[in-house]
Amino acid sequence: MNRQRPPKKTETIEIRLSPDAKQAFMASCEKRKRSASAVIRGFIDLYIAETNRAPQSIPIKEFDMLRLINKNKLRLSALAGCIAAGFALATTSAAADPRVEAVFQWLDADHDEAISKQEFLSPEKTGEASFNGLMIMLTTKGAIPANETRERLFARMDQTKDGMLSLEELSSIVTVETVLNEPVLQADQDGDGKVAEGELAAYITARRAMAGDRSPAAGAALMAHGVIAAHDADKDGAVGPEDFAG
Repeated sequence: MNRQRPPKKTETIEIRLSPDAKQAFMASCEKRKRSASAVIRGFIDLYIAETNRAPQSIPIKEFDMLRLINKNKLRLSALAGCIAAGFALATTSAAADPRVEAVFQWLDADHDEAISKQEFLSPEKTGEASFNGLMIMLTTKGAIPANETRERLFARMDQTKDGMLSLEELSSIVTVETVLNEPVLQADQDGDGKVAEGELAAYITARRAMAGDRSPAAGAALMAHGVIAAHDADKDGAVGPEDFAG
């Protein structure tokens, strides 16, 4: 009598890369003291979560590498203007991480200081621009239901059940994490080896424009401000290699 084999705990996936890409990837993993498998599994988890098909064992991150918006009045209209004129950052809500507030403002398409279900579920808000070298992730606090759809996620975050999501509701239920890596140095416009707020905002704007975002500059300055504040270890107003993920 043949005994049925227990289900496998892991499976193997073959990934084909060019020799140069493999060498660069392995060198990057070694520098950060992370295994190649762990890095790839992390990307797979995020990709699965985006399609709302993650198994229960995977912690679903509702947003990864998000594009952002800003309701504050910023001197930010076009990429060239961003670089030349700099940025006038308005005061953000004291209760919110500026990165979370930037996400809120990006989703609030009609700028009425509330996110409707329609705005949250808009197809335009489900695709993320690729900020090469910058990853932005929001994760809800507490247990995350398995196979949670964006519609159910909205209902879970809408604590007052009024069909609208306020900044306070979003801020109270999510945590934010940003990760910087070497490719973000493409944003360094003056060649000093560091990325300042204005340079990062211009970079985000450009990447979003490339992805077809109809409002590529929205929230870029606020997000840049939040990212620099979170990662600028020596408080010189810019980030460099010493501030990247280790």
